[in-house]
Amino acid sequence: MAKEKQVRCPHCGCVAYGGSAKCPSCGEYLSWESRIVYLPALEPKKLIIFDFDGVLVTVSWKGLFEANKQVLFHAGKDWRDFFPDLESFKLYSTDWQENRKKWGIENSEFLNKIFNNVYAPYSVCISGVEEILKKLSKKCQLAILTNGHRSRILMLGKNVLGLFKIIVAAKDVKKLKPDPEGINLILVETGFQKDQAVIVGDHPTDIKAGRAAGIKTAAVVWEHGLSERKDFLDCSPDFFLESLDDLPSLDF
Repeated sequence: MAKEKQVRCPHCGCVAYGGSAKCPSCGEYLSWESRIVYLPALEPKKLIIFDFDGVLVTVSWKGLFEANKQVLFHAGKDWRDFFPDLESFKLYSTDWQENRKKWGIENSEFLNKIFNNVYAPYSVCISGVEEILKKLSKKCQLAILTNGHRSRILMLGKNVLGLFKIIVAAKDVKKLKPDPEGINLILVETGFQKDQAVIVGDHPTDIKAGRAAGIKTAAVVWEHGLSERKDFLDCSPDFFLESLDDLPSLDF
């Protein structure tokens, strides 16, 4: 029996078998021509770098409040000296690494684990992320860049993690975002040029890192993150994303 030829779905880019009437990924009907004409697989021409918290998983002020309290306690400081309640804590950054510098706390693996262990129960994968990432991975190469601990990324699950070409976490670089070191590392490892890449983040540090690296930037202002448009006034992102559904139409 002859092996069926592969074809590329003109609707979503998925590679399917030539005998299929429907694309197995998007369900759209394949024309007779696309079912019998061989189309070679295309290498991804673009790279999307995702921040983690607020982009792929939810962010919780309550969780951040409790985690930072414990970090300060284990660093020998009284958290009440910095923020007496949740509302006053919201004046600080959502980025724990940024806060610790303001509080005079040295970075350490021990404190990172404290933060992650306390915060983990408050954060869950955003609904619909897996489906969107699968769709994007047909046309783009995907990466994660986070200032957080690598262990937290495991919550995405094996199926989702397999969609990413490279994951860069706090311990993989000497300088965290907004420094562009992590982005530059990803560009080198994947072979993409600056004009082929975009970073998607929910915090000004993500946008500042992208601009410093010379790539496009997309600011997330959907309900799962904690930032609003006004929070990005000083860093001027190239794009604003108001929902997960905006991701597939990102044009860069």
